[in-house]
Amino acid sequence: MQRRRRPRLLAGLLAAGLIATTIGCAGAGQTAKAPDVNVSIQGRPEGGTVRLATGAWLGYAPWFIAERKRMFQREGLDGVQLRLFHSSASIGGSLFTGQADVATLPSHTALRLAAQGAPITIVLQLDQSRGAETLIVSKGISTLADLKGKRIAYEELTRSDLLLRTALAQSGLSISDVRVVPEVASDADGARRAGQADAAVTSEPYSSAALLSDNGAKVLLDDTTQPGLLSDCLVVRNDFLAKNPGKVAALIRAWQDGVSALEDDPTSSRRLVEEVLGRKVDAAAYARLRILGSAENASFLGSRYVTELGVIKRAAAAAGIVEGPVDERALVDDRFVKEATS
Repeated sequence: MQRRRRPRLLAGLLAAGLIATTIGCAGAGQTAKAPDVNVSIQGRPEGGTVRLATGAWLGYAPWFIAERKRMFQREGLDGVQLRLFHSSASIGGSLFTGQADVATLPSHTALRLAAQGAPITIVLQLDQSRGAETLIVSKGISTLADLKGKRIAYEELTRSDLLLRTALAQSGLSISDVRVVPEVASDADGARRAGQADAAVTSEPYSSAALLSDNGAKVLLDDTTQPGLLSDCLVVRNDFLAKNPGKVAALIRAWQDGVSALEDDPTSSRRLVEEVLGRKVDAAAYARLRILGSAENASFLGSRYVTELGVIKRAAAAAGIVEGPVDERALVDDRFVKEATS
């Protein structure tokens, strides 16, 4: 089947040498190693602003809460510029164009970038999806086999892409058997409702809203069929990490402040999240993902999460999303979250 041309923002940035000129890339095809960072962190973080690139994903809610409740300042940071992007490619691209120091990314995206030689380090696992990513279909589609030749709206190289490709492969199909309609998560189901697609892959809070607005739509599958496949992490540029270990630890403490607020005062905290996202969020949407705190990370980031990354890497490689070798053990550094929780 004919497909629209896949967006190649990140690949294009790499080909143009922007990574090499902006943050000293290790070279395409090589695994970027974490720097030898001295984590003897002072009482206060280093001075200066942190530029954090993130997206309109419910799993990033603690960042929105931390900003609105001035938790970054409480942890001694001079300032955090929270830059909200509406596509995963833009978030990753912001690192390479010098617009951001730190970014929130799907775990498989971090693996993909590291495999391409990006000098980045994962310092925190932010969330695990538990049904938050869904494949929504219109009437007449009952099985994955029915998707052959159909138009599917989703954002490529994202959680949606990985879920779709993995599910298709398990049903004997591939992405070449469907017609891709490139759309970001917030717009994917709108394309289906407008008749521009027969199905859509999207995430919370958009999937719950989509089902409420269209009685004829149904969920064909969600990521509970692939436990552990979809998660997100906090990625830091290695040059920033080497010079600002205190800032990174303070950022992790602010994340935990946001997590605690979401747990202790869910009503007002969720209202703040809705203000950032610009939409109401059903309480059930929060139940479809697990937001992880720093104490949990301190105990498993360097062990269980690294194992999870190995599983994700194999699935993403089979799906054609991660291309080239990457050492997930070298990509993760748990010293910062341990420092933040000590």
